[in-house]
Amino acid sequence: MRRESDLSWKTFLEMISSLSAQFVATPHHKVDKVIQQALDRVGRYFNADRSYIFLFSDDTRLCSNTHEWCAEGVTEQIEGLQNLEVDIFPNWLRSFNDAKPVHIPQVNDIPSDSVEYGILAHQSVQSALMVPMNTKDGLFGMLGLDLVRTHKSWSDDEIAAIRLLAGNICSLLQRQRAEQKIDRLAFFDTLTGLANRSLIRERIRQSLRSSQRSSLYNALIIIDLDRFKSLNEEYGHLCGDELLSQMAERLRRFIPESDSLARLGDDEFAVLVDSVSSELTDTLTRVKKLCETLNEVCTEPYELDGQRVHVSISFGISIFDGDITDVEVPLRQSDIAIRRAKASGGNTIRFYDNHLEVLSVQRTSLLQDMRQALLNDQFELHYQVLVDANQKPVACEALVRWNHPERGLLLPGVFIPFAEESGLIVRLGRKILSLACEQLQIWQDDPLLGQLPMSVNISMKQFRDPGFASFVASLVDFQPQLCRQLKLEITESLLAVNLDDVITTMDKLVALGLTFSLDDFGTGYSSLSYLRSLPLSQLKIDRSFVREVAEQAQSRAIAQTILTLGTNLGLDVVAEGVETPDQRDELVAMGCRIFQGYLFAKSLPAAEFEALVRSENIIG
Repeated sequence: MRRESDLSWKTFLEMISSLSAQFVATPHHKVDKVIQQALDRVGRYFNADRSYIFLFSDDTRLCSNTHEWCAEGVTEQIEGLQNLEVDIFPNWLRSFNDAKPVHIPQVNDIPSDSVEYGILAHQSVQSALMVPMNTKDGLFGMLGLDLVRTHKSWSDDEIAAIRLLAGNICSLLQRQRAEQKIDRLAFFDTLTGLANRSLIRERIRQSLRSSQRSSLYNALIIIDLDRFKSLNEEYGHLCGDELLSQMAERLRRFIPESDSLARLGDDEFAVLVDSVSSELTDTLTRVKKLCETLNEVCTEPYELDGQRVHVSISFGISIFDGDITDVEVPLRQSDIAIRRAKASGGNTIRFYDNHLEVLSVQRTSLLQDMRQALLNDQFELHYQVLVDANQKPVACEALVRWNHPERGLLLPGVFIPFAEESGLIVRLGRKILSLACEQLQIWQDDPLLGQLPMSVNISMKQFRDPGFASFVASLVDFQPQLCRQLKLEITESLLAVNLDDVITTMDKLVALGLTFSLDDFGTGYSSLSYLRSLPLSQLKIDRSFVREVAEQAQSRAIAQTILTLGTNLGLDVVAEGVETPDQRDELVAMGCRIFQGYLFAKSLPAAEFEALVRSENIIG
């Protein structure tokens, strides 16, 4: 065998053997380094000026120079040889596909008008050897050696040995690709390609170790799409996935490379901001500014299946340093913060603090107690009267209270949000409706109380429960008086998604004789088209407008508009939250005829409510 070095043929074979053994023991994250070393040794052995590897795309339409070694004084070519269309070297491609090497002892011997000549001449190549790497699935890559300062003709033995090395490198790269795929499945989200919860945990662990040395603060930000479930229901899961993919891409563009971006699951993303500042105040300011920027970027309208979709997002943030040793602490804290953000209505930024930690502990305890309370009949109804302009009772609203064995009487604001989050609201809502119907039956023969309609609040989750209409029908079955008296209160948020389904359910219940009231009107998704389509009998002016009706012209104008609109549509209009004589007088002057609020009476247990109605002594 002719050799261009002082090494013996035996030495060369030993080198190939040692490289092959090294390949077998190489973990995938060190493959690139080992291949680089192999190119260095092979290039030097043959006194080549460049040794390199090209890898082909799965469809063999493109190829890229992925690894390169150059002798001293030789210009690297790797950057200019990326994503090349293989059609530019058709002759070589035919040889590669046939598993044949391309051996060019002298470049000047090939046709000067060929594309291949132009490629080599551009790189000042004098001699070249290119050996394909083929697998059972087709062309995988190519191992090449170039000489730019002299010529060389490779013997059959040398070519055979290089082909052996190319085969081993091919096997190594295939194994690397397979292991990377396994890693991606274990540590990356399949939909967005972002890191997953497992990987972000590891990166938080690294941040904690780094903070112990640097004393710098870090931040973990959880980003959650508001009402994503509703969007999924309206547009379908494919559009939901597309929305998440587009949002991930926007986040990817605006998150610095030094920070980590992950998808935790469903509609939750996480951003880990490393080493923000040594000052807590500065850290808070910087992180809040980042969230505001991300909010602006991520709430621009999305194009989904030809429709422009608007979204809002919430942020929950944990600030931590090296004093924390448990990787779960920042995750738990930011999760508490995002829950707080969602509970406040979403579209907001919340930082974790110790108060939120206490609330989280209380929440767990409260949910356990609530499940027991549903079994032990600890929930009861209080009733608030609705009056006309002469302070005469005209209706009542049933409001739930929890008679907790240890904490006493709990108001809805304490436990309803937890019931909503946990899904217990459906069971609780059924309990409330059952209690309301029981009370209506008790009052049925009373000449005063038996004529009062009773309204009951219905949550969005409760209304959308598939069995809701059937359950209500079972409660009032064959009881016309109950149907006439029972009024179901819904809020405008229910109308934001699948309006046709909402109307269908309402129509079923109206056919039984029940009526509907739209609560908190003017604060949500109200529009004339909704009001025209919905089988409503009543609107309630939201208390935020009533509260300022005597002092603020804008609130007066909104209240007047709602009253006029309700009158024109043939709907009763109730002003809720009336607390002062001035508010009542202003509303009476506008034409309002039904009122509810502390000015007249607070909510009362059944016996006290009965006494109030019979006394006809309602203060107003």
